[in-house]
Amino acid sequence: MSKPAVDLIQRQIDFLIHTIKNYIPETFTAAQEEEKNITQLMIRGFNGIIATCKEELEDADEEHLKFILKTMCRVDVDGLDANGLYHSIDGFISHYIDAATEREENYFELSEKNLITMIQLKQYADDMLKSLSLHIKQIEKSRWKRWKNRTELHNSRHYYDELKSLFEALNTRIEMDADKMIERIVENFYMIFIFLLSLAKLAQFRHKTVDYIVVLSEIDRILYVIDPSLQGNTLKNKYLLYYHVVFELKEFRHSLLKII
Repeated sequence: MSKPAVDLIQRQIDFLIHTIKNYIPETFTAAQEEEKNITQLMIRGFNGIIATCKEELEDADEEHLKFILKTMCRVDVDGLDANGLYHSIDGFISHYIDAATEREENYFELSEKNLITMIQLKQYADDMLKSLSLHIKQIEKSRWKRWKNRTELHNSRHYYDELKSLFEALNTRIEMDADKMIERIVENFYMIFIFLLSLAKLAQFRHKTVDYIVVLSEIDRILYVIDPSLQGNTLKNKYLLYYHVVFELKEFRHSLLKII
């Protein structure tokens, strides 16, 4: 690899490491939380919320759906253009899944923005680690053990070790933040689900495909921030409930895709 190419990669890694460090406190350690005891009664209670929402809206006409959205959800679909409706829907979901309170940017705050950024950084770091690993192997297999190669090998290993350590710390924080966010989603699931279900049913009356797409995008948004919490935690008790949340959202999503 030419020197300019190596220098470019090193600058990219330096920037990536610097950016990740913004999200990882120097004294960061994973908090050991007591696992919640999720009982079958709690799962039945959650399933009851789904059943209640569907029952409440089963025979709802267009005016009743608008009434629910306006009075319960504070979204007046008749008083908004397409752009205003999108921002109202986006803001409603943000209110129930995002715990952000700071006006100024705070890298350590639990927020949807921080979580999405960290997920993207993790994906980029994973690609960079794979590239570094391949580069290290190529240098090690080189027939010419020149000083230049030894120096490059040393530097590459150093970058790999530092980035790997930060990658693991970042992944831990992502899982912790996603875990807290899914707890908020469970706590507010009645409002979230009846809101999205009302919008989806209203779309049937209005015959607007774009309304279905907006609902689908919000479901995808929720699933995206939930996913890191479920990685590697399948045997923990509380995830029995969380998987019910994911299942319902995916079933809802699938039903909308069939209509579109």
